[in-house]
Amino acid sequence: MFEIEFLAPEYHADGRHRLARFRYAGSAADGWEIFREGERILRLGSGYVLVRSRYCGICATDLGRQHLPFPLPQI
Repeated sequence: MFEIEFLAPEYHADGRHRLARFRYAGSAADGWEIFREGERILRLGSGYVLVRSRYCGICATDLGRQHLPFPLPQI
């Protein structure tokens, strides 16, 4: 089993970004459990792999999410 923990900025409905702690536990063979602030939020089946990213960006569509009917916060 593999575990990784990290902080990631979340986009909130008020337009601000706040850091949240995430933890992924599992493996590509067994699947993954994903935790946000200690609470399990998602279970992925087998076949998913972790990839390391060095950079990412936010496009204008992502910034417009505060006006869409999807719950925030979002990573």
